[in-house]
Amino acid sequence: MNEFDEIRPYRDHEVPEVMARLMREPLIFKLMDYLFPELSEVELIKMAKQVKTIRDLQVIFSRRAIKNITARTSDGITCSGFEHFSNTSQSLIVSNHRDIILDSALLNVARIDYGLQTLESGTGDNLMMSPVVAALMLLNRTFVIHRSLSGRKLVTYSQRLSRYIRYQITQNNTSIWIAQRNGRTKDGIDQTDTALLKLFNMSADDFVEGFLELNLLPMAISYEYDPCDTWKAYERYLKATGGYEKNKKDDFKSMMAGVTDYKGKMHIAIGEPIKEELYTLGEIVNKNERFRAFADLMDQRIHSLYQKHPVHYIAADIRANTAQYEAHYSADEKAAFEAYIQKRIGPLAGDQDHIRSLFLDIYANPVAKLS
Repeated sequence: MNEFDEIRPYRDHEVPEVMARLMREPLIFKLMDYLFPELSEVELIKMAKQVKTIRDLQVIFSRRAIKNITARTSDGITCSGFEHFSNTSQSLIVSNHRDIILDSALLNVARIDYGLQTLESGTGDNLMMSPVVAALMLLNRTFVIHRSLSGRKLVTYSQRLSRYIRYQITQNNTSIWIAQRNGRTKDGIDQTDTALLKLFNMSADDFVEGFLELNLLPMAISYEYDPCDTWKAYERYLKATGGYEKNKKDDFKSMMAGVTDYKGKMHIAIGEPIKEELYTLGEIVNKNERFRAFADLMDQRIHSLYQKHPVHYIAADIRANTAQYEAHYSADEKAAFEAYIQKRIGPLAGDQDHIRSLFLDIYANPVAKLS
């Protein structure tokens, strides 16, 4: 496993030392105050002393923290398709992406509740913003995806990452979750990066057999309300008008908004494994065309799992100035969403009509583009 030390999360034998170090960090208790407002510092220290393994941490701390977050910021989470999981046959789960912390954390909590092993998830090193954040992610079975490499270093690293993913699934009995592309959708359109699919294939001698071995499962996570909708719309507006400058704190702010802001109803859907389709894809001689067709297939499968809500249909009708989807919502729901839009974008400086149009994209595209 030394080959994968720059990638892998912490292992059980490393947990006590890391926990002891974290519990000396003042930032930890500020974070704990938000995650566990019902617990005193003495109670938190007592809980921390019970943590000896990764599983302990995820059951004692992470599961409770995620349930507190969803209780505070959502109207509940539902799941479907978990019959495609088992503890004896592990999978590569490729998912759309709403929040780098919550996406895999919500899935892991659901897996614990269903009596399944937790999985490992991939996170870009750009989001490991401090030693404390990095340690918490690595404790929660997050492996590192290095984003800043180029040239030969990128190729070498990608080959190693591909081998790591395959090793974990086929040899270490561990499922892997990874987002279908780098970064969250800013306009409500989820698309699979062909480069990601090519990365998976780097560690295989044969296209079909290589992907069959990974047991590839599509996944969609759906929010009724996007907690970052204002930020996404305004960033697109500033980019379109030449007024956007990336700030190092932007990732942190959007990450915190994704955790703390309201999401409405939430749903995790797991699709059937991609198997028979691989043989058809394998017949495409041109590799670029093959992986483009593969990405299109993944998009179709993920889109079919996406759960739409009245706000999505309302946004589609408002944007197109039609009543095409009025059967999916009431007049009261439309009025409430109109008020929600105004509340979210009203304080923003700039062309309100332009910002409103970009805001509507986030909710309308899951209907217009994914139907």
